Amino acid sequence: MCTTFIFSFTELATSIPHAGGPFAHARAGLGGTGAYFAGMATLIEFLFAPPAITLAMAPTWTSSSPGSIPRPRRSAPA
Repeated sequence: MCTTFIFSFTELATSIPHAGGPFAHARAGLGGTGAYFAGMATLIEFLFAPPAITLAMAPTWTSSSPGSIPRPRRSAPA
């Protein structure tokens, strides 16, 4: 899936070569309003995707090497 995305984004970048991002491609195809919504969607994605990916992958990382993350010691009850 990532390879397909890379090739499609490369094709768009060569057809619309000026700087920008997905909003630059949206402006060419959908106009200013479409570019605004594409830019806002990109911003929201960049804000929420990294923490979501980290939270989703944390159990995998901790189960593959259980001793890598120190756990706090519990003191004995008095």
